[in-house]
Amino acid sequence: MSDFQVPDAKVSKLSPKGFEVSIPHKKGITLFAFHGQFNEPIRNLSEHEWAADIIKQTDGRWVYTNKEKIVEPGDTLYYWLTVRVKGVDYHAMHQTYKFGQKWRFFSWECTVTDMRVDRKRFIILFRMSGYQVPAAVVSPLLPQGFKVSIPHEEGITLFAFHGKLNKPIVNLSDQDWAADIIRPTKGRWVYENRDVLVRPKDVLFYWLTVRYLGKDYHAMGQQAQFTPQ
Repeated sequence: MSDFQVPDAKVSKLSPKGFEVSIPHKKGITLFAFHGQFNEPIRNLSEHEWAADIIKQTDGRWVYTNKEKIVEPGDTLYYWLTVRVKGVDYHAMHQTYKFGQKWRFFSWECTVTDMRVDRKRFIILFRMSGYQVPAAVVSPLLPQGFKVSIPHEEGITLFAFHGKLNKPIVNLSDQDWAADIIRPTKGRWVYENRDVLVRPKDVLFYWLTVRYLGKDYHAMGQQAQFTPQ
């Protein structure tokens, strides 16, 4: 199964402490191995803080959970993944994820009446976790073409796609196709191309931009290989 690619991992901060790394289950997967450490890249598999072999999926995902680590804003998780598919190991090395947070402050005044008027000011603090561009689904179309989509989330107002076939994108002027999608369709933001003839083993290299609450977030260096139907 030489065409298999390790799925993009989802990294989540747990409360009150810890973190979780997971991938979706795919047919044939029998093992998910995680090696990780914080704030320093992994150079080899003997150099890590944590290592675990997961031999059973949970609700359709292969999950590594660490409930001991205290995760601070700005911490970076460096990790390597191994996925065993039909007896063959596939690797995703040199992966990183930076934990972040945004802070918003709201203030208002309220008046309390109890025989006299007192003015009190309250400051309410809200914490919002850093937004991540969702993992895209890339699908071939019949009789030709392909589509790339992400799920809609409240706050998304634009989905931009830049793509190129069989050659990595070096910069945003180096592409075969580019499009800005301004509205979702049936709960997804979708780019469709019905003109290109996609062959088995062609590789789509693409960059995505999602405008969320007025700010642009990017997923660069993405790729997907088309497999025979």
